[in-house]
Amino acid sequence: MADWLLHPRRRRVVDAAVVAWVLAWALAGYAAARALDRVGEVATSAEGAGAAVERTGRSIRDVDLPVVGTVLRDAGDEVVAAGRDAQAQARESGDSVRTASVLLGLAIWLVPSLPLLAVYGPLRVVRSREGRALRSLVAAHPGDRELDRLLAARALAHLPYRRLTAMGAPWADYGAGEYRALADAELAREGVKR
Repeated sequence: MADWLLHPRRRRVVDAAVVAWVLAWALAGYAAARALDRVGEVATSAEGAGAAVERTGRSIRDVDLPVVGTVLRDAGDEVVAAGRDAQAQARESGDSVRTASVLLGLAIWLVPSLPLLAVYGPLRVVRSREGRALRSLVAAHPGDRELDRLLAARALAHLPYRRLTAMGAPWADYGAGEYRALADAELAREGVKR
């Protein structure tokens, strides 16, 4: 299956599909993170309400009534403290929502992407190295009969049976020392030209 997917004719299509998969999940993760982050706007509103409560407490605390004086000072201090607590809790909630939104976005992106990249990436790297090595081997030994014999043996081992059958009786050719057709078939399978 990996040989079929990583065949040079399909390699770019498969690479594009892998990139599209990773990008689609990245966009889905970003959208989910943004949606959850909008919940943090409630915390911002709560922080504004806490600030308003604090201002109200200051106003109450500073009231100086004739004859009675500043009897509302303690009540005002309590309202100011409640407003500050509300602001601190709102900030903490906003930070928690922001952290949760980032983690959710990363999870949505990475959970479906990492397994694919963990399997496809190493296969792709190995296949690219093997292709480069084969191209340099063919370039270094043009027309070498022993290289053709090696390539023919690999073709017999790796080509699908229907392809071998379509070539006639390549095993007989191999036994008779006729390696060129099988060697060319192996090079075609690898996407390498002489």
